[in-house]
Amino acid sequence: MRLPLAWVVVSDSGIGQRTYVPDEEVRARGRALRERVPVTARDRPATSATRPSVLEFLDASNAGRLPHLVPLRIGRMMASPFTFYRGTAGLMAADLADVPFMQSWTALPDESVIGRTKADALLDDFKKAAKKARKNNSAKVVAKWTEHLEDHRTGIRRHRFVSDPPILTPLADDIADAVIDGLAHYGDTLPESRRTLLARFAVSDIAFRIVGTGSVGLRSYVALLHGNAGVAPVLQVKQANPSALSAFLPATRPRHKGERIVRGARLVQSESDILLGWTSLRLPEGELPFIVRQFRNLEGDIDPAQLPPEDLDDYGRLAGALLARAHSRSVDPRLLAGYLDGDDSFDEAVARFAIRYADRTEADHAELVAAVGAGKVPAEQPQ
Repeated sequence: MRLPLAWVVVSDSGIGQRTYVPDEEVRARGRALRERVPVTARDRPATSATRPSVLEFLDASNAGRLPHLVPLRIGRMMASPFTFYRGTAGLMAADLADVPFMQSWTALPDESVIGRTKADALLDDFKKAAKKARKNNSAKVVAKWTEHLEDHRTGIRRHRFVSDPPILTPLADDIADAVIDGLAHYGDTLPESRRTLLARFAVSDIAFRIVGTGSVGLRSYVALLHGNAGVAPVLQVKQANPSALSAFLPATRPRHKGERIVRGARLVQSESDILLGWTSLRLPEGELPFIVRQFRNLEGDIDPAQLPPEDLDDYGRLAGALLARAHSRSVDPRLLAGYLDGDDSFDEAVARFAIRYADRTEADHAELVAAVGAGKVPAEQPQ
């Protein structure tokens, strides 16, 4: 989800315990921000005068991706305006470049959030998503994508991935070795207790796995582990690109692009993946940054495209509550309270912009479809 909100800079100089800032002082700072950037500034044109064309954006965003997968990325983006939107965070960043903006992460909430946000119509959808999520684990991946191997000399039973091109494909030995080396260093980014958990396992197999829409063409690997009483976790090792916002922010570079993503997720999510970390891989193209996380770690969602129209307002309230929760974890909520000051015009401004931007996305999607139809952009339909 991407929503335009106030850009707030938070100091990373540490937490001071010698002084206390009173609530009213922090709220006053929020009101001062409101004077500089009024809440009505959220109601703005959907298109920036400096935005690139759709084809210019695609050319730029495909840089550094694996060329043979770019047509598949285009094919996935063509499926609908929503899938196009999922792959164009950088284009929206360009549209928002001349106002305050931010990038956010969301997570599936617990059921109690639904009642607090008056989204009761989604309760059945949530229960279905939660039931599906409980089954969406490494055991399911192992059962579906792997075959058994047994070392008769040692008696150790392992698994390996079954090739399913183009989605799941084997790796050359040098690439697989680079991934395994990267996983060894990844352990250093985990809390000590989780390093101990990871140390119980060794790598059985590594494969290339195409995921998502915006991520198609980036290097993404899955690592099949073994070694703890038959448990076979699966890790995803996914290339970390620069933030879509980086071109429009002050020229401060993070130490590691994967670290930036992981620290952001840990900051705003109520509970992030216990094995979420980062590493670098020495590949033929050079040393590249990656994030590492559990693959299919009890993930579930509610697909807004499948909801009846009367439930979309409930979905919007739920999504808004999740975004507010993320803000309250990453920015002092007293500052935000001072900035908003109970003014409903903020909600109305964001809603008007959202409708305007949905129209913009539909027009951009139609432009892409027309370009593919005219043979200007190669596309491959997803299987």
